[in-house]
Amino acid sequence: MSKQNLKFFYPNFFTKKLIAYVIMSLAENMRSNDLEVSVMGIASTKDARQAFYKDAIPPFLWRIVCRIFSSENIGRFAEYRFKTIAKRDDIVYLWPGSSIALFKDLKNKGCIIVRENINTHTGHAKKLLETEYRRLGIKEYNNISNETILAEIEIQKYTDFIFSPSPIVTQSIKEYGVPPESIIPTSYGLKKSDILSNTIRSYKDNDYVTLIFVGHIGVRKGIHLLLDAWTKANIYGRLILVGKIDDEVKDLVNNNLSENISHIPFVDDLSEIFAKADIFILPSLEEGSPLVTYLALGAGLPSIVSPMGGGGIVSDAEGIVIEPHDTAGWIDAIKTLASNGELRKTMGINAHQKSNEYTWDNVAKKRAEALKEKLQTRY
Repeated sequence: MSKQNLKFFYPNFFTKKLIAYVIMSLAENMRSNDLEVSVMGIASTKDARQAFYKDAIPPFLWRIVCRIFSSENIGRFAEYRFKTIAKRDDIVYLWPGSSIALFKDLKNKGCIIVRENINTHTGHAKKLLETEYRRLGIKEYNNISNETILAEIEIQKYTDFIFSPSPIVTQSIKEYGVPPESIIPTSYGLKKSDILSNTIRSYKDNDYVTLIFVGHIGVRKGIHLLLDAWTKANIYGRLILVGKIDDEVKDLVNNNLSENISHIPFVDDLSEIFAKADIFILPSLEEGSPLVTYLALGAGLPSIVSPMGGGGIVSDAEGIVIEPHDTAGWIDAIKTLASNGELRKTMGINAHQKSNEYTWDNVAKKRAEALKEKLQTRY
């Protein structure tokens, strides 16, 4: 095959964090002699820009545009700008927020359309979370509308290939009619600098241990399940919750804060927290493949995770994977790892070694090769 263009589009503001960080990490490392890669976002911070990146709205106009136009109109303009650079037979790689109209227009233009399914299918997520909210009696779950689900189903009509970051995401999109042959199984990754070597941990049995939970602190991430299991496990140690607390669980979390449960609202660099922890814990109900789980591998931490929290990358060699509502299983896992220093050490070593498989250069190259293989089936 001759050299092809791979053009990322994410209708959002680019920083060095979250989805924009993932996109830039992939784009930088997917470039090759036969794949020309570019990225477009709405606008960006100066430190997020690279040679292959372009703003839809030039930096000198950004503040003016924000004052005059609505976010909806800004998004439409960004899509228009992207359409002007997309050519027939280009591979356009669309990320969340792209409209149905953009998919249709690019398909009519003769582009090959790839998209990213960051989390499980919205229909799957809605059913799962509605059930959990009803069980808890907190409030009615309405974060995902029926219109959003229908839009995802409609978009699939114009999509050639979907990158799926975990087996659970793959299963969920199959359930909603995505043909298996259009799915490209993959993962996310971490920077080489996230693979830590300066950790200081005790591996004595029954020693004081620190467990960390990192992410949005809410029902979706299973915080209610974690607090219940932690309290019942009653081990010699502490639990640190890192992240923003969702309003719906503020009272629950604040009422549980104590000498052995603390909260850190925000940190710019997680490496120090991971370096000083002994165990990573994440009982998520709905995810894709959480970036923090990759950081836990890189920090050499044994993990206690749900299948969603494990993101398809944690096995029995690196941690303990438990269904989120298996309270007895969570209690036993916390007690087992807290009391068994040798097991923590073995799992931590395995995790640290495995993290090298998931550096962004390795992940991106595997994605590029998998995409090329799929493209060959079209010709």
